[in-house]
Amino acid sequence: MNNNIQIRTVIILITTYFQAAILHCIDKFDGQRSIFGIYHLLKGKKSSQTIQDGQLFGVSVFFALFPDVARMNVEAAVQGLQKAGYIKKLGAEHHYQATVSGKDSLEQFYLENPLPADLDGWQFHSFTAVFWERFTLLVQALSNIVHGVKSFYPIQKNLNIQQWVKVFLKNENKDRSDLAVTLYEELVLLLEKRQPAERDIFVMKLTGSRRTGYTNEQIGRMLGIQPSDVRFLFAGTLHYIIKTVLANQDSYPLVSSLVRDLAGTEEMPLTNSAKVTLKYIKAGRQLSEIAQIRRLKISTIEDHIVEIALCYKDFSIEPYVPEGLETAITKIAEKLGTKQLKEIKQHLKSTASYFQIRLVLAKMGDIA
Repeated sequence: MNNNIQIRTVIILITTYFQAAILHCIDKFDGQRSIFGIYHLLKGKKSSQTIQDGQLFGVSVFFALFPDVARMNVEAAVQGLQKAGYIKKLGAEHHYQATVSGKDSLEQFYLENPLPADLDGWQFHSFTAVFWERFTLLVQALSNIVHGVKSFYPIQKNLNIQQWVKVFLKNENKDRSDLAVTLYEELVLLLEKRQPAERDIFVMKLTGSRRTGYTNEQIGRMLGIQPSDVRFLFAGTLHYIIKTVLANQDSYPLVSSLVRDLAGTEEMPLTNSAKVTLKYIKAGRQLSEIAQIRRLKISTIEDHIVEIALCYKDFSIEPYVPEGLETAITKIAEKLGTKQLKEIKQHLKSTASYFQIRLVLAKMGDIA
């Protein structure tokens, strides 16, 4: 018998996607960002820093997936993870690292509860809600029409959504019953590729002529899961549907028509302020000129430029970072395996500003 064999026992404390998302981010941040960076990411704060963190550390899929989360919810989850030994506190306040047991527990959780396929909070956050509002109101309208109900209270109170669906139906020449059948067939085809719980959640949230869609809390009680997990799984299904119908519009002509006009042509959406800065850059303005014209700090314009570099891979950083310096920063960052600006700067033989280092990291995008 080999007495040298060691068996590692994994105690599974992680029971929700919310806990998993926080531990996942702590693991990816590796002590280089505070837990409040995670809070802003989950809540969907559209700041340059949050956007940069999401992209640089590979956690942008979690962006805006928990928009109603409170700071105390994140702090409570962090305390629970620390108490379980899944994370350890570092010297800097509110900075943590995942432990070996934490990594093991997260891996085990994902084996039993995989992240929903095509989940991408950052890519879809800007128009997922509008798509869902259009979709659910169309379902409600067609259900009532098919069942001969001429008047009903719309599930969506947004007047713009109501008007959009009215115009959509007016422009559709198809018989309403045939339209309902088409919508049903497309939805069945889409949902058959999802997990049972994801299908159930999506259907349970729909409102028809004879029932009102259930809330996350109600669905959670019926399925025996947390409301936050209901929202998480539902978001994954919405992202999957949007991605699928946009890529296969001929196969899903009806559902794709609900989102086609919402999907922008940008590689990634920028904050409004960064968009203004980009216009000035395209006009040939220098960094200092833009700051003066916009009456903003140079550091703010630098934040915008880093954000632009993250969002547009063909954006040239050569005006701000000489090619030789970019190569040097890249090599040091890869060698150290860190995104800590101070540490990279200390190991550089050349002089580089923190802005230049951040810009190179932005172009690298997914370094470990």
